[in-house]
Amino acid sequence: MLSVRLSVVAAVLISIASHASPRIINGVEIASNDYPFMATVKFKNTVCSAVIVGRQAVLTAAHCVSSDIAEVDFNGRLYGAEFVKNNHYDESSLHGDIAFGYLSEPLLAAVPIAVETRFQADEGHYMDLLGFGCSIPQGPQNTGGVLKIGRARVGTKAKLNEATFQTNGAALCFGDSGGAAITYHEGNPVLMGTGSAGDIKSKSTFARLNGRINLGFLYTMQAKYQTEIEGLGYPLAY
Repeated sequence: MLSVRLSVVAAVLISIASHASPRIINGVEIASNDYPFMATVKFKNTVCSAVIVGRQAVLTAAHCVSSDIAEVDFNGRLYGAEFVKNNHYDESSLHGDIAFGYLSEPLLAAVPIAVETRFQADEGHYMDLLGFGCSIPQGPQNTGGVLKIGRARVGTKAKLNEATFQTNGAALCFGDSGGAAITYHEGNPVLMGTGSAGDIKSKSTFARLNGRINLGFLYTMQAKYQTEIEGLGYPLAY
C-alpha cells in the first residue's frame, strides 16, 4: 500500500514538474501518513525536520542540534531522544552536516526509510525534498506541522559528502533542514541525503549519506547504540 501511494505521488510530481517548479517554498502539501518516515525534532533553540531511519533512529542536520537532548514529534506524539553530531561536522562550511538521534523507545506506526548506500546522485539527477519548514522565503519557521514536497535537480558542484541543487527546482526554507532528499527504487523511496542549507530563495544543499565521511558516521552510530539503520547492512571497513 505504501509503495502504491508513493508511486501515485511521484507521478503527480512528474506531471507538475512539466508545467511548473514545485517547491517546498509555496510547494505541494502532502499527507504526512503517506511518508511515515518524516518527523520534526524540537531542540532547546531550534525546530527542524527529521528522517526516521530505524525504529529508534532518526537523522537531522547537525546545525540544528542546539542541545544533546531533544523531542522527536511523530504523528503528534513526543519521543525523547539523544543526539550526536557528525564528528566531521564543520560549522563554518556545513561540511558533514548530519546528526544522529537515538530514541528512548520505538516509534509507533513509523515506517523507516532505507539509506541508499550504492547509487550516487550526481549532476542532473532528480530528487524529491521533504520538510516541515516555512513556505515563504524568509518566512516563519512554525508551519503547524504541514509536510511539503518539491522536486529538485542536483547541480554542477556535487561533491562526495554534500551537493547543491540547481536553482530552477525546489528550495529549502527555515525548518526544512534535516528533512529527506529521496529518490525511488521499484516504487519505494530511498534516502539519498538530508537537507542542510542554502540561500533559501534559489538553491539548497544536502548532505549525501553515501559519502565516505557521512556513511562512516552512520555505521559508527549503529554500532554505538546497537540499533538498526535501514539499508546499512553489515559495517564496512574504514
